[in-house]
Amino acid sequence: MDIAFNWWLYVIIFVMVIVLYFIINAVLVGKIRKITLGEVLKNRE
Repeated sequence: MDIAFNWWLYVIIFVMVIVLYFIINAVLVGKIRKITLGEVLKNRE
């Protein structure tokens, strides 16, 4: 059974992983920036 892929498929997969990383990073950083300093201090225990 030959499971090898073409070289361009590896490039596409690598690019998709990098793009998804930056999308997820942007979403999470956006959520962090919405948190105010007062809210952080209030919820601190």
